[in-house]
Amino acid sequence: MSKYRILKPEKSYTFSQYFLLPNPTIDVVAEFEYSYERIELELPRYFAEVSY
Repeated sequence: MSKYRILKPEKSYTFSQYFLLPNPTIDVVAEFEYSYERIELELPRYFAEVSY
């Protein structure tokens, strides 16, 4: 069975062109056999006074 391709193999893409594609991000990264997950990061906090 043929899978629908978002990216055309005969075309060359620049990095910024990937962001202009009308397809959802998850479908574009799947073209490269990758996936992604959005999570909230818990970054450390610095409470001391900062002197410059």
